Amino acid sequence: MSSCFIFKILVVGPHNSKKTWFLNKSLNIRPIVDTHISIGVDFALLNMEFDEAEYHLQFWDFKDIPRFRFMYESYCLGGRGCLLFTNFNQLGNIYDLTFWIDLVRLNAGNIPIMLCVTNYTEKFEWISEFIQEFVEEQDLIGYHLLQNDTSQQDTHQVLMELIREIHRMVPPKRTRKDLSDEEKQYLEKFLALFSTCPVCGGKNHLNYIRNFFFSTNPQRAEIRETIVNLLEKMDNNRLKNLRIGIPCCSCFNKIFKKTDRT
Repeated sequence: MSSCFIFKILVVGPHNSKKTWFLNKSLNIRPIVDTHISIGVDFALLNMEFDEAEYHLQFWDFKDIPRFRFMYESYCLGGRGCLLFTNFNQLGNIYDLTFWIDLVRLNAGNIPIMLCVTNYTEKFEWISEFIQEFVEEQDLIGYHLLQNDTSQQDTHQVLMELIREIHRMVPPKRTRKDLSDEEKQYLEKFLALFSTCPVCGGKNHLNYIRNFFFSTNPQRAEIRETIVNLLEKMDNNRLKNLRIGIPCCSCFNKIFKKTDRT
């Protein structure tokens, strides 16, 4: 294989939407550990190969349990794609799915979302127009109607479509050579500002700071833009006297261990 990718896939939807059936029965994968009782999510792994690439998929299966909803925002972070499930018998409440769509987009960014309708039977073919209208209205990448006897090959097709859309939607990673002269100046200031620990004066790892600067993660990008705007308002003399920064690993541990003891 020429390439290898690791993708975090969010699996969301209301109770009884048969998300776990899709993972356990249809894809024949099991949770790593049974965690949904304690933290409201199960984890499962699947390795697959197609298009001359190897994929390691990490599924985060959200359990629709009200007491865990306050944690769902954190669970979305780092998601690269999403499978949104609903039961065919729940289509009368299809607009309730906007809770999950908003949750994903607010916390994982504009990642591809595929709608999966379970318990489908062919005698209700007319419902396709209704579902297509919802998909277009919510800007989803598409939908799949899954019957109870859906084959493993068909479910793999769902994943392959999602993965191809991930590749299409995720912007290519930028490097220093892609920056304008002005952006390069900001990068140098950014590195200078955070290259030294403000507590002990030791050197920080520049690779981590550089990766943060070029990150396409929405939350990190927002923080980066705030810092860049701050740099625009400063002259070099004031910047040299500024006492902010990222503590080194040693100082970080000392500060937070001290906080824990107090």
